[in-house]
Amino acid sequence: MITIGIITNSIFDNAHLNAMVDTIECRDDVEVLIVGGDPLSDLAQQAYEGTFLRHISFDETQTPKAWITRKKNLITQNATYDTIVYAHDYFLFSSNWLDSFKSFIDTVPFDVATCRILTAEGKRHSDWVVDPFLLWKEFPELNGTCWNVLLPYHVNYTPIQYISGNFWVAKKQFMLDNPLDESLLWGDAEDIEWSSRIRSHTTFQCNMFTDVTIQKTGKWAPETIAPEHLATLKLRYNL
Repeated sequence: MITIGIITNSIFDNAHLNAMVDTIECRDDVEVLIVGGDPLSDLAQQAYEGTFLRHISFDETQTPKAWITRKKNLITQNATYDTIVYAHDYFLFSSNWLDSFKSFIDTVPFDVATCRILTAEGKRHSDWVVDPFLLWKEFPELNGTCWNVLLPYHVNYTPIQYISGNFWVAKKQFMLDNPLDESLLWGDAEDIEWSSRIRSHTTFQCNMFTDVTIQKTGKWAPETIAPEHLATLKLRYNL
């Protein structure tokens, strides 16, 4: 059973959100929880209103920038199910996503997980990556200029990784115990802060057998981290 939590913003068109929900199979073991915007008027026309979809209104004027940390914590607090997807409103789920993640849940113990995340152009997004702030700390000359942080899906270096805030999966109790920092707004590296806080007491997991795709074009498509940079980080963090 999965809660798919989606954050949106009332100032944007709902076309991406509607397309996203269209890729989620309507079934008894899934709920869609939308925070922000006013999506029900559009989505109700597509017969999504009811137990499958719930909406939480949100006052966008409370902060000068989008209060995404508050929205995501509201997803945690209101989710019905123990496994929660946290997503921005511009993804498309692959046709096998729900079945693949159900199998993953049944076989892989996790607190926090992700899957393959693809750009609209078909390249890898920030799905399984090294924390760039740790890379820049070790190599100050790369600060703000080197974003090559991809890792192969089959390796796990949680102590130097971060989970991208635009899409991840987590257990509800873990998120209740480790909420996002609501003093941080959009653009404040809230995902880096959260990842750095939790990675000492959990192990990130990746379901490499399914994916989501970003609808917006031109999103970040990092390259694989340089072997010499990774070797230095592994030595520094005893990996």
